[in-house]
Amino acid sequence: MLNIDIAKQELKEKKFACVVVKNGVIIATSYERGIKPIFLMMDTDREIIYNASFADRVIGKAAALLLVLGKVKEVYADVISESALSILCDNDIHVEYAKKTSSILNREGTGRCIMEVLVHDTNDPQKALDLISEKLTKMNKEPDIKKT
Repeated sequence: MLNIDIAKQELKEKKFACVVVKNGVIIATSYERGIKPIFLMMDTDREIIYNASFADRVIGKAAALLLVLGKVKEVYADVISESALSILCDNDIHVEYAKKTSSILNREGTGRCIMEVLVHDTNDPQKALDLISEKLTKMNKEPDIKKT
């Protein structure tokens, strides 16, 4: 079985949010949604995704730019944005997907994903990483206040 097929199978059967496979071995998984799993892999150990097969439920432009920077080999997405597909293909990364969409929506479905808006004006993977890092740092410092 090919690495990308192993990654797709694990994504679907175990309901992971993302799966990373190298040399027929699953080396990383996450149930966490959004950009955070990819960002953490890039931040802690880029070797995790280097030359790997990567499967994710949703790949937008922000995720695609990080995957390009991490030099991933191939990508599968249940849903991929047109801009993400273009970026990955332009960087000679093999892509498979179930559904293509014009843009990725936020979790509430009320507008575009905040990470997609954040990287809208750049195609530079390092710039995208810097913007995402800054945004996630700011989000983690904001108090979690819930209205009652």
